[in-house]
Amino acid sequence: MLTPTETDVVTNMERTARKWHKGQFRKDGKTPYIEHPKTVATLMDEWGFGLGRDGWAVAVAWGHDIIEETPPERREEAERDIRRSVCGLHGDKEKVLDAIRLLSRDKDVFSVKADYIRHVAENASQPVLAVKIADRICNTRDFLKLEGAGIEKARNYFAEGEPLFEHLGRTNNPYQRLPKGVEDNIRAEIETMRTELDSAGAKP
Repeated sequence: MLTPTETDVVTNMERTARKWHKGQFRKDGKTPYIEHPKTVATLMDEWGFGLGRDGWAVAVAWGHDIIEETPPERREEAERDIRRSVCGLHGDKEKVLDAIRLLSRDKDVFSVKADYIRHVAENASQPVLAVKIADRICNTRDFLKLEGAGIEKARNYFAEGEPLFEHLGRTNNPYQRLPKGVEDNIRAEIETMRTELDSAGAKP
């Protein structure tokens, strides 16, 4: 389970995410944006990140969209809030902010989304890669709920994430390896998502 320090960090990051996503909505125009990071963090918990050494990644899940969804003129303020949220974390206190920066797409740098996905896949630690995979799965399910072209959009969006799935488990650093049970849970969720997409739109 999460250590007391990790629990504080996750709680603080949830509070920070709620502050910065206040007044923002998902693509349906109705769902409060905070429901998305909440769902990503919940999925990370279900995979087992609340049970081991990588509990800090749940905090990354809560905060993964803060920078990207914040106007450029306020991003320094948002980063200060993120730093304050993780100030009690043992070890590298910058790793949460660094992870959120990596997961935030700068369209001036990555105008092509595929380049951004490859960049994340090739540079993220395994816990941070898991956050991005959880993000992709949760967004795919949200697309499936949209009327009209939601199913096709969901299929294309999920397919764009293949470089992320391919890099799962690829590391020579023993300190970055995920526990086998956690990695197995992620792989099972990816396959479940494929099945959902294959059956979406099929006639009963």
